[in-house]
Amino acid sequence: MVQRTPSFPHTSATAEAVSHDGGAFAGRFSPNDSSLLLPFRWSSTDGYVPLSLFSFHTFCFVEDMSGDGRVVVGSSGRDVNSEFHAARWWPDGRVEALRPLPGSPFDDPTARAVSFDGSFVVGSSGAPNFTSHATRWDASGTPLDLGVLDGLVRSLAYDISDDGSVVVGHCNFSNLNVPFVWTESLGRMVALSDYLEGHGVAVPAGWRLEYCFAVSGDGMTFGGTAIDTSGVRMGYVATVPAPAGAGVLAGLLSMASRRRRTPSPVENKCRAAT
Repeated sequence: MVQRTPSFPHTSATAEAVSHDGGAFAGRFSPNDSSLLLPFRWSSTDGYVPLSLFSFHTFCFVEDMSGDGRVVVGSSGRDVNSEFHAARWWPDGRVEALRPLPGSPFDDPTARAVSFDGSFVVGSSGAPNFTSHATRWDASGTPLDLGVLDGLVRSLAYDISDDGSVVVGHCNFSNLNVPFVWTESLGRMVALSDYLEGHGVAVPAGWRLEYCFAVSGDGMTFGGTAIDTSGVRMGYVATVPAPAGAGVLAGLLSMASRRRRTPSPVENKCRAAT
């Protein structure tokens, strides 16, 4: 363990995101004699670099750092009780406000994760129907609506693969949560259980996948929580054996076209961890 003391005056500092090789990290700090909570980035090359907030903002959340340690994502707000706006901090220190989806009645999208080089950010944005939809922003800041599974109302993206081509999260309606996978090759989201089944990986019989919080850099391993046959919430990790071929993609699209509100239970090849 190595202590990294900020080079600027501060009363507290926390590290909240780290690069893939551990050589850079990002977090928040409070300047001396101040109620501000500001973002920073640290690397062995540049040391501590304070980052800016939007005008009149005094508080932030840091959610993720790009794998190369150059880009930080999170949110900026006027205070801890205010609405927060999704932000991407570029290597030159510029803070970018990520735009909401076109027609959104809300102006407070959220950023959750960033691709390896910072080109893609995922989170959620208000949708024209007054709900929220999982959203992916590209390098220009243009938002892409990832949609929602049939029969559900809201969606939220939690993580993204290194190249930005695979996104995971969950959809929701009332108390029902269904995890999804969105891929560029499919061009739409499908229920994670269907995606796994399409790759020959099955969920243990009687289990219901609830959330998907993480995807590996190569987009082939997924992690989250599930409800087992006795109603206990369990952790799971599931790995698909290979990228989907044309036949698998066609099958997944067929599954996604059916109106489904809960995954179908099947069994084998899904590793569960308590």
